[in-house]
Amino acid sequence: MSSQRIGRLLLTAALLLCLSESDASTRVDSLTALLSQNLSDSVRISLLNELTTEQLHLMHLNAARAYASEALSLSVKTGNTYGAAMSYRVLGRIFRIRGPLNLQLENFIKSLELFRSLRNQGETAEALRLLGMAYTSGSEYPKAKEYLEEAKALFERLHDVAGVRKTTVRYAVVLGFAGQTANAIELLKQVLQSDTLGMRETKATAYSYLGFFSFKYGNVSAAIAYLRQCLAVSLHLGNPFLVADAKADLGSYLIADGKYDEAISMLQEARTAFTLIGTVVYELNALEQLAHAFAGKGDYRSAWQATEQALALQEILDRQRKAEHIAAAQLEFQMQKRELQTKLIQQESDDNRRLAIVVITASVVLIAFMILRHQSNKRANALLAAKNATIQHHQEELERNVAELERTEAELDITNKTLQQSVLERTSELRATNEELQRQIDTRKQLEQQLIHAQKMESIGTLAGGIAHDFNNILSIVLAHASFLTPDKPDQVLQRKEAITVATDRAAALVRQLLTFARKTEADAECVEVNEILEELHRLLVETFPKIISIQRELADGLPYIGGDKSQVHQALLNLCVNARDAMPNGGSLTLRTTLVDAERITHKFPDARSESYVLISVIDTGIGMDEKTKQRIFEPFFTTKGIGRGTGLGLSVTYGVVVAHRGFIDVESAPGAGTAFHLYIPCLSQGHALPAHDIPALEHSVGGSETILIVEDEPDLASTLELVLATNGYHVLTATDGLEAIEIFRERADGIDLVISDIGLPKLDGWEAYKAIRAIAPRQRVIFASGYFDPEKRSEMMELGLKHFVPKPYHAQKILHEIRVALDDTKVANNPTA
Repeated sequence: MSSQRIGRLLLTAALLLCLSESDASTRVDSLTALLSQNLSDSVRISLLNELTTEQLHLMHLNAARAYASEALSLSVKTGNTYGAAMSYRVLGRIFRIRGPLNLQLENFIKSLELFRSLRNQGETAEALRLLGMAYTSGSEYPKAKEYLEEAKALFERLHDVAGVRKTTVRYAVVLGFAGQTANAIELLKQVLQSDTLGMRETKATAYSYLGFFSFKYGNVSAAIAYLRQCLAVSLHLGNPFLVADAKADLGSYLIADGKYDEAISMLQEARTAFTLIGTVVYELNALEQLAHAFAGKGDYRSAWQATEQALALQEILDRQRKAEHIAAAQLEFQMQKRELQTKLIQQESDDNRRLAIVVITASVVLIAFMILRHQSNKRANALLAAKNATIQHHQEELERNVAELERTEAELDITNKTLQQSVLERTSELRATNEELQRQIDTRKQLEQQLIHAQKMESIGTLAGGIAHDFNNILSIVLAHASFLTPDKPDQVLQRKEAITVATDRAAALVRQLLTFARKTEADAECVEVNEILEELHRLLVETFPKIISIQRELADGLPYIGGDKSQVHQALLNLCVNARDAMPNGGSLTLRTTLVDAERITHKFPDARSESYVLISVIDTGIGMDEKTKQRIFEPFFTTKGIGRGTGLGLSVTYGVVVAHRGFIDVESAPGAGTAFHLYIPCLSQGHALPAHDIPALEHSVGGSETILIVEDEPDLASTLELVLATNGYHVLTATDGLEAIEIFRERADGIDLVISDIGLPKLDGWEAYKAIRAIAPRQRVIFASGYFDPEKRSEMMELGLKHFVPKPYHAQKILHEIRVALDDTKVANNPTA
C-alpha cells in the first residue's frame, strides 16, 4: 500500500473521529497528532486546512493563522489550487476578526479568483458572499450589494437554501447600513420566518442585526428582545465568541433602557469570555460599556476602575498592533531577502556563463592563430582578471547585505521578546484579577444559598402548620361522627358513614396536592372537557367569592378533549382564581376564557411544543399586578408576597406542577396596577385517541367470590379491616405482615392462592422484591399493589413487566372489591384463552 493511500486513510479516520467528538479541543488534538505521520502533500494540505478551521472555531487566531500560512505555502509549492483557495479564504476570515481591511479584501479576492478558475460554483458562491461582507466592513456598500446579489443568484441556481438565507441576511445588513433600516428589519424578519432547517448560526446573526437596527430605529425594547433571542440561539449553538458578542450587545441596549444591574452582569460575563478567547478589541469595547453602566447606576468607583482597565487594555492593544506591523514588516523583509538572494544567484550564473563563452572563444582563437598566441593569452588573462574583480565586488556587496539583514533580524528578535514579556505580565495581572472576582462571586453565591435555605425552612414550618391544621380538622370530623356510631342510634349509621367518607376523601385530596407540588405524581389518564371544569369552577366562585368581584366566562365552542386528571386541572385553576381574588381586595373583574390555538402560533415562545393544537385557558384579573422581579419568582416553591400566616407560597407551584404533568406550558402577563393574566396551554387529544384499557373501569364485573386471597399488609388494623371486607363477600383470606412471610406462605400454598394484595412499603423485604420472588415461583400469578403513593417511574417499570392493577390508599371497600374481581376475571381469561 502506497504512503499516499495510507495518509488518506489516516486523514479519513481522523475526520470520522472529529465528527464523533463534541469537544473542539479534542478534535484539534486528534488532527495535530497526524502531522507527525508520513503524509503526501495533498493529504497534509487537507489536514492543515481542517486544523485551521477548528482553531478558528476556538478563536485561537494565531494558531489558525500559522496553520493557514503553512497550508498556503505548501499548496503554492505543489500547485494545489483548491488547497490554496481554501487557505486564502481562511486567512481572510482571520483578518476579518482581527486585522487590517486591505489584507481581508486581498485574501478573499485571491480565493474567489482561484475558485472561479476551478469552476467550483458552490465555493465560488461562498467566496462572493464573504467578499460582499468584507466590502460591507469597509463601508463600500455598492460593491457589497453587487457581490452579495451575485452570490445569492448562484446559490439559488445550486438550490442551496442555507446559502441563500445566509446571503440574504448579509444583504439586509448592507441595506441597514446604507440607510434603509426599515427594509433591512423586514428582510431579516422574513429570513427568520422561513428558516425551518434549524440553521442556528444564521438565526443568531439575524437576531443580532435585528436588535442593532431596532435600536438604531429607536425601539429599545424590541432590540433587547431580539438580543435575548440571539443569546439563546448562540448558547444552544455552543460558539463562545457568538455568546460573548450577544451578551456585550445586550448589555449596551440594557444601559439605554436603564436596566443597569442586568447590563453590568451581561457585560462582565462578555468581558470574561473575550479575555479567555483573546479578542482584545471586543474586550476593550465591553469594558467601555461596563464603565457607562456603572456610571449610569451611580457607582462611580467601579466606573473609574473599568475605565482604568480599559486604558490598560488600550495600551496592550496598541502594543499588539505595533507587534503585528513589525511582524508584517519582518515578513516583507524576509521576502525581499529571498528575492535578492535569487537575483544574486541568477546574476552569478549569468556571469559564469559569459565567462565560459569567453574562455571557449579564447581557445578557438588560440588554436586558429598560433602566431598570435602571446597577445591572445595576455588579452584573455586581462579579461579573466576583470571578470574576477566584478565577481569579487558582487560577493562583497552580498556579504554586506547579509550582515545588514542579520542585524535587523536581531533587533526584531529583541523587540518581539520585549513585547512577549509585556503581554505575559499583563496576562498574569488579568488572571489574578479574574481569580479574585471569581472568589468574590463564589462567596456571594454561598451567602445567597444560605439565605434561600433559611427562608425555605421558615416556609416549611408555615407549610407544616397549615397541613397539621387541615389534618386535625379532618380527624376531628372523623372522630366526631365515629362517636355517634352507637348501637342505640342505627338510623344515623348511613349519615355518619357518608360524613366520614367525605372527610377521608378530603384528606386524600390534600395528600395528592402535596404530591403534585413535589412533582411526584402523574396525571390520571381520562378524557377531560375543559369548558365543563370552568362551568363548575364558575358556580363555585360565584357562591364563595365576594360580591364586589365580577366573574365572567368567555368559553369557545367545540373545544376538543384534553388527556389528563380532571381534579388536578380543577385544583390548578382554583389556585389561580384564589390568587386573583387576593389581588383585588377592593373589588374588580375576573375573566375565565378558553380558546383553541395551533402549535405554530406558540413555537416562538415554547420551542418544545410538539402537539398539533392546544387548549388555551386564560385566568385574567384587574388586580394590583406584579413587577418583573416578582414575575420571575412566582413559580418557586414557598415564595409568596402575602403576609405571615396568609400563605405558604405553594399555590402557583402546584399549578406549575399540574401543567408540566399534562405536558403543557404556562405563561404570565402582568404589570404593577395593570392586573394579571395567566395563560395555560394544554395539548389536545388527537382524533381517534383512546385511553389505555386498564384506566377504564369494567363495571360489568361482580364484587364477590369464593377464591383465596393473600393479603400482605404491615398495618394490623388495616389488614384486619380488609380481611373482614373480603370474608364478608365470600373470599378465603390469608394474611402476612412483611415480604419474607408473604414469600413463605406463597411457597407453601402457591397452588391454592388465586390473588395477592400487597403494600409497597413493607418491613424486612419491600413489596416489589417480594413480588419478584412470587413471580419466580408462579410466573402468571396476579398481584394488586395498594399504596398511598406510587412513584411514576417505578409504576412505569412495573407496568412494563406486566402489572396492570394498582389501588391508591385510602380506598373504598367497593373499589377494592371491584379491582379484585377484575384481576381474578382477567386471570381466568388468560389461563383459558378459548373461554
